[in-house]
Amino acid sequence: MTAEPHPARASESTSQYRPDIDGLRAIAVLSVLFYHVGFSTFAGGFVGVDVFFVISGFLITRLIYNEFEATGEFRFSRFYMRRARRLFPAMFATLFVTSIAAVIWFSPTDLERFGGALIHAVASLSNIFFWNESGYFDVDAQIKPLLHTWSLSVEEQYYIFWPAILVLLLKKTGTRWTFAVLIALGLLSFLLNLDVASQDSRVLNQALPFTTGWFSEERASIFFLTPFRVFEFVIGGVLVWGVRKRPGSALFHAAATLIGLVMISYSVLVYTEDTLFPSYNALLPCVGTVLIIYSGDKAGLVGALLRNRLSVGIGLISYSLYLVHWPVFVFYQYQKRVPISVLEGVAICAVSIGAAVAMYFFIEKPYRRPEKVDGNTLSGGAFAAVCLGCAAVAMYSGASMWANTGWSWRYGPAANMDILDLKELQVQTVAYSNQNTRKAHFSSEKPRILVIGDSHARDISNGLSQLLSATHEIRMQHVEEACWVMSTQSPESWKGTKCAKPLSELTANDMLKTADILFIANWCVAEDMDGIEDFVALLRRKNQAGEALPIIFMGRSVSFTSKFHAEALDLIRSGSTVDDINRLAYERFYRSAARQDDLSRARIQAIPDVKYISRVETLCSENMCDFFMNDRQLAVWDGSHLTLDGAQMVVSRALKNHPEVLGIIGGRD
Repeated sequence: MTAEPHPARASESTSQYRPDIDGLRAIAVLSVLFYHVGFSTFAGGFVGVDVFFVISGFLITRLIYNEFEATGEFRFSRFYMRRARRLFPAMFATLFVTSIAAVIWFSPTDLERFGGALIHAVASLSNIFFWNESGYFDVDAQIKPLLHTWSLSVEEQYYIFWPAILVLLLKKTGTRWTFAVLIALGLLSFLLNLDVASQDSRVLNQALPFTTGWFSEERASIFFLTPFRVFEFVIGGVLVWGVRKRPGSALFHAAATLIGLVMISYSVLVYTEDTLFPSYNALLPCVGTVLIIYSGDKAGLVGALLRNRLSVGIGLISYSLYLVHWPVFVFYQYQKRVPISVLEGVAICAVSIGAAVAMYFFIEKPYRRPEKVDGNTLSGGAFAAVCLGCAAVAMYSGASMWANTGWSWRYGPAANMDILDLKELQVQTVAYSNQNTRKAHFSSEKPRILVIGDSHARDISNGLSQLLSATHEIRMQHVEEACWVMSTQSPESWKGTKCAKPLSELTANDMLKTADILFIANWCVAEDMDGIEDFVALLRRKNQAGEALPIIFMGRSVSFTSKFHAEALDLIRSGSTVDDINRLAYERFYRSAARQDDLSRARIQAIPDVKYISRVETLCSENMCDFFMNDRQLAVWDGSHLTLDGAQMVVSRALKNHPEVLGIIGGRD
């Protein structure tokens, strides 16, 4: 999964301006930029989001606290107008240009999804939109040009609630108790992080039982949702109390700044997308940011690393750079459709910086304050009216894209193709499989087939059901990806893993005991099969037939890239035939799939009385992979999952190619 900050800067008076904070922004935004373009050295560059959240927590809290301390009041209208002038012009400009590019280049399915993202971006709900999209069937982040707006939404939600909370606390409790309550809020947010990240959420579910199941995608929940990010803002906010008196020598402040830089750098260089985040891992870049903010302007030569003109200059354009860099990358990658080179990454960085400089000077800076813009005074009311108009146009356009199949009329005759209805194909596929997974037992006297595995097993279940439902009872037991290859000698080995629940359900289910035939299918590679022999032995111990239980292993299927659908559509529009596309699919994807298939076959065939069926061979033959079948019907609706038609085709071919399996089933193809 990707992580994007947004460097929205709190307004700072001249007397309070800290060039070192702009230098800190530069480090954060460049880390994210280099991470997104694929520079492997910056594998943890996503921590920039946390750096920006801490900075915002400090600056916004300082702004509110200082005004309240000086006047005893806080002008909310003035605060929100300054925020709007700071954020909205550049944001709407980015949304406008990005929307035009999406209409020109995106396939209907991708434009439909973009329309939903556009609505939520304008409504400051992007984080919730992308959280809802997360999960097993999520699409590639690199076809989501507005993905980076999730962090903007988090921060805007923070802007809505934080001033009211802070002012209320200052009025009712005073400074000391305000500090204590903020600490308590931060601790609560952090503990919620740890609780949900544990994959069990016992504390949250017990305290708020109605939330059970809300955060099943644990990593996505703590990543996207604002309550799990509050502690980062609080870390910056409570620093306001710490910087009022800063004792210590220049050497002390230099050491603190240097340690902060090392902590952030370590996170950027060592963390990866596999790192649990934010959770406890976020403390390293957050504390590093606190140390720099505390001491950066008093750190002498070390602080000069942050205060030099280049660092400050990049910090000043950091918001614009953040806004433009991700769409530039997405649309370039969308057209190229293969991983970019280092040189291309450098070019994307250069283009992004150039665009950011232009947007800063011509859009962001002129509209920041209620001064003359192109010789005309833009009052607060006029500015608000323009913003509302832009928001209305953007939301109407997004809703139209979302509700009208991604404006498929742009594609003329090609719009009749199934490839334009990927979402519907997914819905059909998953809905059909549910009829086999809702029941936890067999209910007829027909021969009983149990399919075990993840969403790829669903495909096999769908195919078997369409072909054999008249003569057999087909049921499916869902098991998380890779869980069935764990050590299975004892259920004790499963505790504390994501596999504990699905494996326990599998082994305790009466369907496993009474099944006549087992099919196993999972997304895996041969290197992931270290526990397969133990797993097969466990299944047979739990079944009444014991060693005589027939087991058919369905190998891994061909994996197409998520962008291949859009490429196929473009090729058809340009005159290519379905056979041309199927041949291209073979050239692109068959070799790697066949290599894994051969390795898996060798591993499975070494297990006595287990049959192996190659899904690669059922989908690919004679220099063609059936991405399309029956003229223009899709066999796959995403990179690897089969449509209902595709599932029927694959299972039918598999049974024809393996008469010994058909004999075991005793059915018909």
